[in-house]
Amino acid sequence: MTDIDPSPQDPLIPAAYAIAHTDPDFWYSLTPVEQLVAAYDMSLWLRPEQLVPRTPFTSLGWLCGRGYGKSLAIAYDINQRVEHDGLRSIALAAPSDDRITDVQVAMLVATAPPWCPAAPYGKKGVRWANGAEAIGFTPQEPERPRSGNFGLS
Repeated sequence: MTDIDPSPQDPLIPAAYAIAHTDPDFWYSLTPVEQLVAAYDMSLWLRPEQLVPRTPFTSLGWLCGRGYGKSLAIAYDINQRVEHDGLRSIALAAPSDDRITDVQVAMLVATAPPWCPAAPYGKKGVRWANGAEAIGFTPQEPERPRSGNFGLS
């Protein structure tokens, strides 16, 4: 095991982790609004390799195991795109309805900031306060229409 210097200059250490370990009183110096915003800004909490790149891409994947933070990172990115980039139509896909509901819908709703809230919608979807929607697709309903003009899937 190696010692990690949690300094803000180390790009491998998330900013919030570094601040909390170098100056634990910093959090308490923030206003309640700043604390709320920081709590929902996952760019402060996720490791750099967990963040979805903001450069254009056609597909993205992580080769890693359980507990890496994939669901959190993807949910954060989708919520950011819904809030800031005008993303309005998202397709969710999983092997079963339960996986969409228990993992994807639950994570999107839990990580949506209170100023752009999301709620479960329909059988296996999410709707944000700004009108954006995510719709789930599974092989359990093979006859369900599969096409749409989705901004992200």
